[in-house]
Amino acid sequence: MRRLALVVIGIAALAGLLVSAAPAAQVKEDDLQKILDALQRIESRLDALEKAVKAMGGPAESKAAALPDPPPGRATVKVGWEYRDFHGKIETYEAPAGAKLWETKIYKAGERVPLGPPIKDDVLFLEPGKPKLAVIVYRNPMPKPQTFYVIPHVADPATHTADLDYKCACTGERYKVPANGAWTRVIEYKLSPKVKAGEKIYTWMVGFGEH
Repeated sequence: MRRLALVVIGIAALAGLLVSAAPAAQVKEDDLQKILDALQRIESRLDALEKAVKAMGGPAESKAAALPDPPPGRATVKVGWEYRDFHGKIETYEAPAGAKLWETKIYKAGERVPLGPPIKDDVLFLEPGKPKLAVIVYRNPMPKPQTFYVIPHVADPATHTADLDYKCACTGERYKVPANGAWTRVIEYKLSPKVKAGEKIYTWMVGFGEH
């Protein structure tokens, strides 16, 4: 994880060199500041992810081993969540008919949230190489708006992190949810074809609240 942070720092340094080498007329100070601010946010989130992973504690292999056996031809995937400065929790549901990948919706307090059945214990049985749509839901329990973001998923065993082809919520975007309202996002879970049927993988993402 720290190597990724160093990569970000290196990119920032490279950006500085490129700007210094460019003609002054082509450089806009505001644009440069936006780029540097974005790089700093990325670095801080990588640091936050590193701390969150360390805070998990315990060997993750044991978490994966405790998962249920998958049906033939599939792998078991647990989609867990950790939270930092976060009110409430994020839940996973089957995608309703007509759901479209990346579709993100905000609901005011009292509005109906259309969902499929809940995914029990956030455990999926995936066929390696084939995608599955799902909906993640955050219901704001607070009487005031909440803002949060999600940092990238990791896996146990760690060797499977590269096999997670998720299209999820860890885009760097800040999601704003009205008081006592709800937020939904259609995401896609997919495992690399390299994953063998019968394997068990514990994955998690971290939701960070901003107050």
